[in-house]
Amino acid sequence: MIRRLIYWVLLLFVCMGAHAQFRVTAHQEGWDRIPPQAQKDGFWFQQSVLANMDDDAAMEEVMLFGRG
Repeated sequence: MIRRLIYWVLLLFVCMGAHAQFRVTAHQEGWDRIPPQAQKDGFWFQQSVLANMDDDAAMEEVMLFGRG
């Protein structure tokens, strides 16, 4: 019983490490289009979407960032 619990805990740590590595490397596309002044430490590029941000009818590109 104790041995099975130890295996589950080890599996949990391996899965957490794999998930953390995925989060770091999953959203690296698109960094070449982001101006240097918009890049901040601790934030990662999530996606770029078109949105209407004001009363103008034109759609504007909005870059969404996540904090991990």
